[in-house]
Parts: sequence; structure tokens; C-alpha cells
Amino acid sequence: MINVCVTGHRPSNPNLGGYNWNSDKNQRIMLKLYQTVEDILKENPNETINCIEGGALGIDQMFFRSCEVLRAKYPDKITLEVAIPFKNQANKWFNKTDIDRYYKQVLIADDVTFVDELKKYHLKGIENEIYHPAKMQQRNKYMCDKADIVIAVWDGSKGGTKNAYDYAKKINKNIIRIDPREV
Repeated sequence: MINVCVTGHRPSNPNLGGYNWNSDKNQRIMLKLYQTVEDILKENPNETINCIEGGALGIDQMFFRSCEVLRAKYPDKITLEVAIPFKNQANKWFNKTDIDRYYKQVLIADDVTFVDELKKYHLKGIENEIYHPAKMQQRNKYMCDKADIVIAVWDGSKGGTKNAYDYAKKINKNIIRIDPREV
């Protein structure tokens, strides 16, 4: 099995197509994610690809959707994992479409991991299941630690995606960078 995770920007990033998945930009990004994972699969025909995303808005959900479509095409070759930083992640979200997508992904994923419940990634003194900004970084570390390949949809700006990219580089992961400005 080859574990492939994604890190990427939220929909508010100006280099993405916003919250509308039907925007031309987001459609191109989802196609690029689809093609990237399909290329990994074609380069490794005897392997199953486990697609890991962090359940966040934006690139994470788009990656899941792209991999879900691939799973329909290659049912025995694609598995889906959602690595959630904490159980109540979607509680503060406001957009019903995004919330519905999130719960659908959790429902149809082959594996759901609540990262703050894992001893290695638990933050001492912080309760499980509740929001804390450091839990997003722990989720990213979990995904990068597990991944053989990290797909980074990153425009070079500071933030959580840069932190995940830098961590993946530090631990010598194979990184495929997609600059959303060029898609």
C-alpha cells in the first residue's frame, strides 16, 4: 500500500476558486489532483493507494472528491482515509454544503482517524474533541508521518500548508507540489 496525503489551502485563499467547487479554477485543481493520484496508481500498478486528507475545507475536501471518483474507476486500488484533528471539527462551520460534504466523507471513508485521540499526537493538557489551533498542526504531522507521498497544493505563502510542506521536507517525504497559481 502507498499512503498519499494532501495538504493545501482553504477556500479563502485568493489562488483558489473560493467555496464554489464548480468554479473553473476549482474544477482545474480537482482535475489536477485526480490526474496526480491516477499517475501514482499507474506508476505502481500492483499497489493500493490510500488517499489521506484532513477533513478541512478547501483542498482537503476537493482531494477526497477526486479520490472518490478514482475509487469508482479503480475500486480495488483506492482507499479513502479522513484524518480529523478532533471530533467536533465541523461544529463551527457555517456553510451547509461544506458540512454535508464533510459528514458524507466521514461516512464513506474506509478509515476515519481522530488524531487528537492518538497518544503520539495528543496535546497534553488539552481535551480531546474540542478545538485548539495546534490540533491542525498535529493532524498535518500525522498525515505526513504516515504518507509515502505528500501532495502539497501550495502557493508559497505562510500558514498551515507551508508548515506541513516544511515538515514533510524535514522528514524526507516524497513531495509533489502543485502551485494553484499555475493550474
